[in-house]
Amino acid sequence: MALHSIAIDAVKQVKLDQWSGEVQWPGRTAVQKVLIFQFQDQLRAIDRFCPHQGYDLVGSEVSEGGIVKCQWHGLPFSLLDPKGSYSVEKTGDDFVLHYDDLP
Repeated sequence: MALHSIAIDAVKQVKLDQWSGEVQWPGRTAVQKVLIFQFQDQLRAIDRFCPHQGYDLVGSEVSEGGIVKCQWHGLPFSLLDPKGSYSVEKTGDDFVLHYDDLP
C-alpha cells in the first residue's frame, strides 16, 4: 500500500486546537468536509459529520484516549483508528491529508 497525499482546502480554525476543511478525493465530484484535531503531538482528521444522522462535530471535545463523541447521540470516533481517521501535516497555512486507500 502506498501512502498518498491530498491538500485540504477552505481550512478555517474553529477552536484553538481544531480546524475544518474540505477534501476533493481523486475521481469524485463530491467534496468531503473534514475536522482536523490537534491531539498530543499529531494532527488528525475525521469526517466532519456523524454518519448516524449527520450531526456536525465542530466544537466536539477530544478525550485523553483520542476519542471524539458525537454530541447528539454519543457515537465515538477514534482519532487514532487508521480506518476512520487520517494523518495531517501542516506547513505554514497549508494542510495536507495522508491516506492509504480512498474512503
